[in-house]
Amino acid sequence: MPSKKELRKFLLHQRLSLRQEWVQSVSSQICQRLMKLEFILQAKLLFAYWPIQKEVDARFLIDKLPLKEWCLPVILGQQMEFHLFRKEHLICHSWGIWEPVVGNFTKRNFSDADIIIVPLVGFDMEGYRLGMGAGFYDRYL
Repeated sequence: MPSKKELRKFLLHQRLSLRQEWVQSVSSQICQRLMKLEFILQAKLLFAYWPIQKEVDARFLIDKLPLKEWCLPVILGQQMEFHLFRKEHLICHSWGIWEPVVGNFTKRNFSDADIIIVPLVGFDMEGYRLGMGAGFYDRYL
């Protein structure tokens, strides 16, 4: 059985080999399905992520549900927080991840989120998530 590191490397290689047009098409289909779910429609505060390395693009969902409050992660040292954002107020973190500009009253607590959309590299048959390996979501959740 491969280690998590080996599996992560294999899956990332597979994902990065996908055509961008296909990733965008599938992302749109995933978000369209999500928009039909009652708990998504009822949610007021949603945490999502800005995609990197051909992750599922949750921006389709953000664009289609503009009246919701959306938060994105902000990396602060070894910790992660979620902050409200507007597209015109994003900055690029040193890792190439777009984050909201942190300001007064923009931080939202985990317990306030109705929905948290989490990025992943893969998952197993039991639903356990394999992330990028830095552990930010593991510590946060």
